[in-house]
Amino acid sequence: MTPISPLYKFSSVAGALSILEGGSLWTKSPLDFNDPFEVLPAFDEDRKNEMVTSRKRFYRSFGVSSGDLVPGGGEENIPVEGFIRLAEIYHDPFFESLYRQYRVLCFSETCEATLLWSHYGDAHKGIALGFDVAKGDFPLGQKPGGIRVDYCGDREELKLPIEYYQHAGFKVIESPPDGYARTVSGMLIQEADQSARCQESLETLLSHKDDAWKYEREIRFLYDVSVPGRDMIRGSQGQDIAAFQPEAVTEVVFGFRCSVDDVEKLAPVLSKKYPHADSAMSICIPTNLRCASMTVIWRGSALLRADVEKTSE
Repeated sequence: MTPISPLYKFSSVAGALSILEGGSLWTKSPLDFNDPFEVLPAFDEDRKNEMVTSRKRFYRSFGVSSGDLVPGGGEENIPVEGFIRLAEIYHDPFFESLYRQYRVLCFSETCEATLLWSHYGDAHKGIALGFDVAKGDFPLGQKPGGIRVDYCGDREELKLPIEYYQHAGFKVIESPPDGYARTVSGMLIQEADQSARCQESLETLLSHKDDAWKYEREIRFLYDVSVPGRDMIRGSQGQDIAAFQPEAVTEVVFGFRCSVDDVEKLAPVLSKKYPHADSAMSICIPTNLRCASMTVIWRGSALLRADVEKTSE
């Protein structure tokens, strides 16, 4: 996928000033997304059965009569919802690995969505910074074109491979050949293939959100912070930072509630480090509930005037 330009990062005025002065963006762990359902694997009847059956076979190999999860057995009659807490325990290692290994930068393809300004742009008092990620040595991570988020209400495909739900001791008692794993059904899977399937599941989870978020039109950049030569640098507070050169910033859009004083706070750094970047003020169009832009003209470090641009409906 070819990187789209510009991609927008919304922020408060203070946050934008920090980004522009430092030439860097803070990344976040996928576990810190604001939607608790993101990167949460779907759990179904097949995965419940894999969990139950492998556990029973493990315990029976040591002479334990059942290994039942409930007294008297009968797990097959318990709905999937009754296993959610246990599934969370199985998911914990996946989340721990996710936290250790990956960081994400999130952008939007648009700066015209009213809700983006409301949720991420300090209630229209903040800033949207437009980035051309093909410029300014911008770190592109594992997917140079970014990951376009797919918005859907169906979580059917958001699952980990079924063999992920084997009991921890199952592989030991089954003794598969070196380099292989065995599912409860008896199928042998190369461990490398299993790892690739988990990676594919991860990318699927990272690229899907509920369709209630579709107004975001989100593009994500994924970084593996566990390997040498990573794209990140470690900040003084222990955070992972994506650094960029000034050329990467091509547009600065001020929210329509942004005060003149706040606009002028950014004037010095914009005129000094980002004179090439287009500056604009967002305006609210009540006829179609959309935000549009008008050009802001600078002279030195002072706001001179703003000329309204004609925008398409």
